[in-house]
Amino acid sequence: MDPEEFLQKILRRMEHVPPEEQMEQMYVLLEAALRQMDRATVLEFRASVSRTAGRREPVAGSVLDLIDGHLVLREIAGGSIDQSEQDRRA
Repeated sequence: MDPEEFLQKILRRMEHVPPEEQMEQMYVLLEAALRQMDRATVLEFRASVSRTAGRREPVAGSVLDLIDGHLVLREIAGGSIDQSEQDRRA
């Protein structure tokens, strides 16, 4: 899925979630989605979030922080996350 399209899908879904549950639900959605994306797609998605909302909105800042943390964990894992994704696709 196109990163911009994915972002819009998440934002639309959050419209139907009570405000007090939005952050938790967004983290759950993003965590699952980020695991399925390769590094390049994660970076594209991050750029989409940054362009669309920037850090002006608290939710956008939190999403960017989550993505950045995910990328750091991939680095720490030495690329094994990307390798396991490639293995699943093979």
